[in-house]
Amino acid sequence: MHYTPLTRFKLRIGDHEIWLPSGRFVIGRSSRCQIVLDDPLVSRRHAEMIVEPEAATIADLNSINGVHVNGEPLLGEPRLLEDGDHIVVGSRELVFFRAAQDDQPRPPVGDTLSGLDPLVPAEVDADEPSAETARADVWEVLGTAADHAMSAGRLGEAQGLLTQLLMAALRDTKAGHPTDPQTSVKAMEFAMRLARATGSGTWFDYVVDVLYYSRRLPMPWLLDEMSAVLVKLDAVDIPRLSRLVSALQTLASDEPAEQELVRATARLLARAGERQGG
Repeated sequence: MHYTPLTRFKLRIGDHEIWLPSGRFVIGRSSRCQIVLDDPLVSRRHAEMIVEPEAATIADLNSINGVHVNGEPLLGEPRLLEDGDHIVVGSRELVFFRAAQDDQPRPPVGDTLSGLDPLVPAEVDADEPSAETARADVWEVLGTAADHAMSAGRLGEAQGLLTQLLMAALRDTKAGHPTDPQTSVKAMEFAMRLARATGSGTWFDYVVDVLYYSRRLPMPWLLDEMSAVLVKLDAVDIPRLSRLVSALQTLASDEPAEQELVRATARLLARAGERQGG
């Protein structure tokens, strides 16, 4: 790959900057990619950038964990990149820049974009991580990124990072697919963080749905969090919460601890009704 004065774009990965002349660049774990990322959450061929003299786009190559630009998942069509866009591939954050006219690269040593010391190219025939492992890992990666976004007040970005993952977990639960209990716990935990940060009752209702469709009793810490967050929310779905209470009354055994969880959920329903004049 040869660099010319026509190079107009660059990509920052950590402390490294990569110049992007016109052409096609595949991002992934495979050593055959032009931009190699040694990361278990990155697919062998994860994303593709098309760079033209005046514009650049990025597309997801049907990767397991997807591609996010400024917190929004890429869905279907390639996305036109803008100066300063933040791209998340696996656990890596890449920043796309348009170069100034007087900011041009020096001729590099070698002829490839994959020399990102200290990254080590993955083997071409490396296996993809299992869907279960990838899904568990991505909660940590996207959850951490969402927490940073919420701390910085970028609530839209936080919701964009988590919404697709949360909705997928709820769909699996509704469909009765076997789900790792920790996945449900993670989903409810992050939904409550979003409810607290945004003040939207939609995420409270999400937790109620996960509990209802998973046919499980709420954990005491979750009820405490729901009670604390309730006063900050615009509104919650009272009939949905009432349906959960009825389901829990049938589900709970005669054990005092389980009966107390049902009563605590009923008290939550009563408080919600009082706040909304129901």
